Amino acid sequence: MGEISIKKYRKILEKLLVVFGKPKTFLVCCFLIFSWAAIGLFSGITLWLERIIYDSQENFFAFRRKPNPNIIIVDIDSETFESQGTSWPWPRGKLAELLNIIESGAPRFVVIDILLQFPDPYEQGKGDLALEESMKKFGNVALVSLTEENISPHGSEIRLISNLRKFRQSALLEGFVWGIVDSDSSLRSFNLSDSRLGIESCVLQIAKNLDRRFGEGFSETGESQESRIAFSKKDGGIPFLSAHDLFSGNVDPSTLKEKIVFLGVSAAILHDYHQTPLGIIPGVEILASSLDTIISKRTGAIKKELSWRLGSAILGGAFGLFIMGNLGLYTIAISIVLLLFVLVLGVFVSSYFVFFPPFAPFVLSWIFVSIIVFGIEYFFSFLETQFSKAEAKAAGNIQERFFPKEGWESPQG
Repeated sequence: MGEISIKKYRKILEKLLVVFGKPKTFLVCCFLIFSWAAIGLFSGITLWLERIIYDSQENFFAFRRKPNPNIIIVDIDSETFESQGTSWPWPRGKLAELLNIIESGAPRFVVIDILLQFPDPYEQGKGDLALEESMKKFGNVALVSLTEENISPHGSEIRLISNLRKFRQSALLEGFVWGIVDSDSSLRSFNLSDSRLGIESCVLQIAKNLDRRFGEGFSETGESQESRIAFSKKDGGIPFLSAHDLFSGNVDPSTLKEKIVFLGVSAAILHDYHQTPLGIIPGVEILASSLDTIISKRTGAIKKELSWRLGSAILGGAFGLFIMGNLGLYTIAISIVLLLFVLVLGVFVSSYFVFFPPFAPFVLSWIFVSIIVFGIEYFFSFLETQFSKAEAKAAGNIQERFFPKEGWESPQG
C-alpha cells in the first residue's frame, strides 16, 4: 500500500482513538475486520452475486462459441410421436428401427439418452431383441445411466440406475449422466467422474474413445471431478434433427456420416427440461453440450472452496483500501469505475484461460471497504464542521459579553 494511504489511515486511527478511546476503537476495528472476513467465510453472503456474474458471463460468451461441427442431436419430439402413432414409453421396436436408420448414415457414435431400465411391454419382447441385435451389429452405441444422491443420517448415499444387463453388454459403453443442480434449481456444472462409484461419465468415456488426450487429467480412481457446462450457441448452437424427418425420408441419413449422434427425447410429455444460465434447455442438449465442453477443451471447475473465497475477499478489500487511500476528490466515483473495469477484465481473462475464481467476494469486499472508509471520513468531516460551529458560537458568546444588552447610564447620569 502506498505511503499516502498509510499516512491517511494512520490519521484516521488517531482520530478514532481521540473520539472513542482505546477500548471502543478496538471493538470497532474488530467488528469491521470480522464483517470484511465474513464476506469470504460465508458463501451465502455472496452466492447471489456470484451466480449473477457467472450467468451474465455465460450468456455473453455462449453466443460467441461455435459448437463442434461433428455433434448433432436426433430429437424424438412431439411431431415424431404424432406421426408414428405412439406414446411413451416408446416401443423398443420403434427405437430399434430409428437406430437402424441412423446407423445407415455411418455415424461415429450414437449416444442413446434414454434409460432402458425395464423390459419392453410390447410385442412380447421382440423390440428388446431387435434393439439388442442392432447394438451388437454396429458396435458404436453408448448408453447413459442415472445417479441419485440422497442424504441420510449415515451420510451421503449414491445409487446408480443402470440399463438392463443385455443392453449394457450389447453397447460399446455405459456411463453415468450427472448434472449438478444448484440451490436455485439451475444446472451449471456436470460430473466427469466419481471416486465413490469408481466410474466415469458417459461423455468422458466417449471423449476418450475419440482421442485419449481428451481424458488427460481425469480419472475414475481419483477424486470426484466436475466441470462447468460451456454452452455453445453461435450460429444456432448444436443442430437438432427431428426423428420424424428420418422416418419419413425427408432427411438423408448420410448427413450423419462420422457424426456423434445424441438420440434423445424433447417431447413436452417427458418434462426432460432443465433451468440453465441460458434458460430452459432439454436434457439431451445439456448432455451434448457436456461432450462439446470436453472435446472443445473448455472444461473448468467453478471455484467454490473457502480458500478461494477468502483470498478473493482479501484481495478485493486490499484494492479498495489502496484506491480510497490514494485518491482525493471523487474517490467513490473513481473507485466504482475502477471496480467495474477490473471485474470486466477479470471475466474476460477467466473465460480465455477457462478458469473461474469467485468474483463476488472480491466485488463485495471492495465495495464494503470503500463505503466504510468514505463513511468514517464523512463522520470526521461532520464532527469538524460541528466543532467549527461550536467554536464560532462560543467566540460570539464571549464577544457579546463585552457589550451591554441594554443602554447603560452611570449613576451620575
